Amino acid sequence: MPKYALKTLSVAVLCALSGMTYANLPDTAIANQGIDVLLQQASFWQSRNRPDMARQALDRALQVDPASEEVLYRQAQLALGTDRAAYEGWLQKFKQLHPDSARIEILQNQAQAKTLDRSELPQIRQLASQGKADEAALRYRTLFNGNPPPDDLALEYYQTLAGTKNGWVQGREGLEQQVRRNPADLKARLALAEALTYRDETRREGIYQLAELSGSVPEARQSWRQALLWLGAESSDQALYERYAQVNPNDAEVVQHFMTVVNAQAESAQGQARAAAFKDLNAGRLDVAARKFQQALQEDPQDAEAWGSSNCAPRITKRPSAALSGPVSLIRRNVLVGRRP
Repeated sequence: MPKYALKTLSVAVLCALSGMTYANLPDTAIANQGIDVLLQQASFWQSRNRPDMARQALDRALQVDPASEEVLYRQAQLALGTDRAAYEGWLQKFKQLHPDSARIEILQNQAQAKTLDRSELPQIRQLASQGKADEAALRYRTLFNGNPPPDDLALEYYQTLAGTKNGWVQGREGLEQQVRRNPADLKARLALAEALTYRDETRREGIYQLAELSGSVPEARQSWRQALLWLGAESSDQALYERYAQVNPNDAEVVQHFMTVVNAQAESAQGQARAAAFKDLNAGRLDVAARKFQQALQEDPQDAEAWGSSNCAPRITKRPSAALSGPVSLIRRNVLVGRRP
């Protein structure tokens, strides 16, 4: 019997055993179904810590399709944990048959991760936690020997890099790549959202993402809170703080921060407007000064200084022109403000 006929027959038997329908399927579909069954078997044995049985299932899958990217990838991964020489052989075969596959880099990163001196990681992480991001990032790069970070350390490395003076762009892009690679990875999404809060220009975007994650990732809530306290809030940010207050009604500090910052900004802006009005008053531009004082009163009807000045400006316009020569001193201005009609 020809070899391909045996291969098709073995797949048909697998399909029958698994309850799949063999009749009326093209040869490619039959082969794919057979490989799927064998991959499921390999996964089962790996979960039971039986790499020997998993390897047998993958060997049978290669008999069905010797060039299967998935099967070769799984063979290399399996060998990496038990036989380095076998891993190198599988990797070389994988490169020959699938030279453009993104999985080559993944396999190489996984192999690199096996050789790292992880005894240095606690010290590096401590540096990062102390705010010494530049030093920590340098130590990470030394640990990786100039190579990309292995998958299990990629998030913490790129997040640390995003906190450095010159590594923000690379760190953010690295985290975004991790999220694109696996959008369902909540840890990756959390790391990206936290990194976005490091910079003023992206902090609001990070706050929004943290708010979205807070329902499913408990760690996101503290980062969300901290980012709102970091934010130089503006009145237009009210919705950001209202959303947090709805979820955390007993956390008065965050809401108080928003009110304090916004009120201070309003008082500063009003003070600047009042100062401009006084400048016009001192320069003899009385009509302009009066309009500015009136504007200040519209913004804050309790502004006593604007009240007095708005009343004195029209009276000055009725005085002889000689009285307006030269700048009005601060003392004279205060006297004028306090005069009664």
